[in-house]
Order: sequence, then structure tokens, then C-alpha cells
Amino acid sequence: MDYFEILDREQLLATYGADISRLDALVANLDGEVLHFRPAIDGAWTIAEHLGHLASTEVNGYLRFQKAILNPGATIDVGNGDMEKSAAILGYAAASASDALQLIRTLRKITHDHACRIKDQDWNRYHIQQPSHPIMKAAGLGMILSFHTQHFAFHLDLIRRNLAAYENAKAV
Repeated sequence: MDYFEILDREQLLATYGADISRLDALVANLDGEVLHFRPAIDGAWTIAEHLGHLASTEVNGYLRFQKAILNPGATIDVGNGDMEKSAAILGYAAASASDALQLIRTLRKITHDHACRIKDQDWNRYHIQQPSHPIMKAAGLGMILSFHTQHFAFHLDLIRRNLAAYENAKAV
């Protein structure tokens, strides 16, 4: 997936802020069976694993955003690792989906609320350097939020795919 910066700040903040309601609409009432269903697709994750990964990346997004403001231009490394290896090491499959959801909701709200309070003249002032990141070598606030919004949407699509595969498997 190619990531790009969403330049319309109002659109970016609206999308970023609405991501949680989109996620909740998909997973709010799912039980353990569907959360841990693995589609018969090579490399597919369960919905619980996607939630664990989204929680991890939400932590990274929060850190990127905070570091860009607190230390503009700082070089940081919040990871660029192998997703499969990370999923195994961090135990996404065994982690609590409800805890992951709560973490995602909380950090997304804090970051979104903070982003909405930043004055226009300061928006482009804050940035970070991430030499080891495969996509965001240098990123301002807009790129940080854009990346996390697009990454979130990618995983929502995969969760939708899992839900459809689960329904198809039950129908057989």
C-alpha cells in the first residue's frame, strides 16, 4: 500500500476522529469464535490479531505525534519491524481484544483532541525524523496522522474480509 499525506487538515482530522466509530461498528459485539477465526488465506490474521496490531501501531502513532511536538526534528525509532514476527513476539493472538480496543479508543481520542487544538501556524512546525522507517523517513503532524489513518483503513478492510470469510464458512 502506498501512503500519502492528506493535505486537507479538516478532512484528515474528521477521518482520523471517525476511525474509532468505524472500528466499533465492525467489532463491537463480536464473540470469541469470530474474533479468533482465521480465514483460509495464506498469511491471514484473526480479527483479534488485527486489533492487537492496531493497538501497537496506535501507541506508535501517539509517540510519533507527541515527540514531533515536544522535540521538533528529533530522530526517533518506534519500529519498522516484520509484522509477522511482531505479531508472534507480542502475542496478538492471545491478547485481550477488549483491552486492545480500549487502548486504541483512548490513544486515538487523546491524539485527535490534541491535533484539533493545534493552531494553524504551528501545524507545519512540528515534525520527526525516522531514518529506519520504510515509509515515513521525515514526517510532520499531517503525515503522521495520514499514515495512521490509512493504515487503520487497511486493517478495517482486512477485518471486513475476515467477517465475510467467517460468514461464508458458517454457511457451508
